[in-house]
Amino acid sequence: IPTVFVPRSPGTLCALGAITADILNDAVRTVHGRLDALDLRALAREQRALEADLLAWVQEHGVQVASTSFRHGADMRYVGQSYEIEVPVDPAWLEAGESARLRVQLRGVRPRVPLVEVAAGTGAVPTGARRIWLDGRPAQARVYERASLGSGDRVAGPAIVEQPDTTVLVPEGDVADVDRFGNLLIKREA
Repeated sequence: IPTVFVPRSPGTLCALGAITADILNDAVRTVHGRLDALDLRALAREQRALEADLLAWVQEHGVQVASTSFRHGADMRYVGQSYEIEVPVDPAWLEAGESARLRVQLRGVRPRVPLVEVAAGTGAVPTGARRIWLDGRPAQARVYERASLGSGDRVAGPAIVEQPDTTVLVPEGDVADVDRFGNLLIKREA
């Protein structure tokens, strides 16, 4: 692996993604019949009812979203076909004038957490050293506090970078460069 990316807060990155990811929820309603015999306006009313159900779900669960949008479709098949495929459906097509399931997907766009840049580094200064076992032999590793590293700082291995939610090893022969957001980019030194 030529480059290892260690985010600023690796121990909480998954949680951050969970609280900022867009919300997706599908509502599906079965409607049996041949397409040429279905009342398209009734199908349009069904799709609007599915939209209302999804918006009620957002309200009921107290989901905070910046905006919502819908994707409409129908699971359809040819006569004699044993499985359905999802076909996009523009609601205007239904208003103008064999379906298995109407499908509406809600996308609730969640607010994004802004990326904050770290201050420029003043040169990585170790807080100490630690004896470690590396590549089958003892080695002396410099220890750095992650919070003290700034943009542009460089840590040469063998080194240990400590922070409350993780410990990062920079092996001998590798360097860790701090980017403007405080992430570590670990690469083999040329």
